[in-house]
Amino acid sequence: MGRPSVSALTLLTMALALLSVYISFSRFFFPSSIPSPRDYTYLGSDFPELWETPSREPVAMLVQESRAYPIHGPDALERWATSTSDGFGYVRLGEEKRAFAVTMFHEMHCVRLMRAALEGRYDAMSRGHMHHCLNYIRQSILCAPDLTLEPADVLTRDFEQDRIGSTHVCADWSAFFDAAADNFAAFMATTPHTNSSHTR
Repeated sequence: MGRPSVSALTLLTMALALLSVYISFSRFFFPSSIPSPRDYTYLGSDFPELWETPSREPVAMLVQESRAYPIHGPDALERWATSTSDGFGYVRLGEEKRAFAVTMFHEMHCVRLMRAALEGRYDAMSRGHMHHCLNYIRQSILCAPDLTLEPADVLTRDFEQDRIGSTHVCADWSAFFDAAADNFAAFMATTPHTNSSHTR
C-alpha cells in the first residue's frame, strides 16, 4: 500500500482547519452550547467533583515531631481546633448556598476526633464515629498516596532528639484555608443569621 497523495493530505489538512475554525466560532458566538465547568446549579447531583479554588505553587513540608499539637494538656483542644476552617469544614456553593463538606477538612475533623479519643473521650457515639474516620482516612491515603522515601529507622530513632523527618512536596494547603474563609465570609454576609460571633 502506497503513501497517501499530496492532494489527500491537503484535503485532510483543510478539513481539520475548517473544523477548528467552526469550533472556535461556535465557542465565541454560542458560548452556552459548550458546557462550562462553572455552569453548575449545585442542586441535586449537578455539582463538580472537586471544589474549584485558585491554584498556587506546590510547597515543601518538612515533617517533624511537633510539640505544637499535643494530645493532652490544657491547650490541646484549642491548638487542634486551629486545624479546622472557617465554616467548620463546609463551603456553601451555588445560588441556594448549598453546604458541601471538603475532603481535606473532613480528614482533619477525623484526626481531631482521634486525638480526643486518645485523651479519653471515647463514648458510644465516638466509637461509631471513630470507625467511620479510620476507614475514611485509610481510603484517603490510598486515593492520594505520597511516595516520598523515608529512612527506615522508626524502631531505632529517638523522636525526642531527632525530631526532623523527610521533606514532602505538597499542595499549598493555606490556599484552601484562605478560600474556605472567603467562602464563609461571603455566606455570612448574604445569609440572615442570629449569631455571627462564631467564625470557626
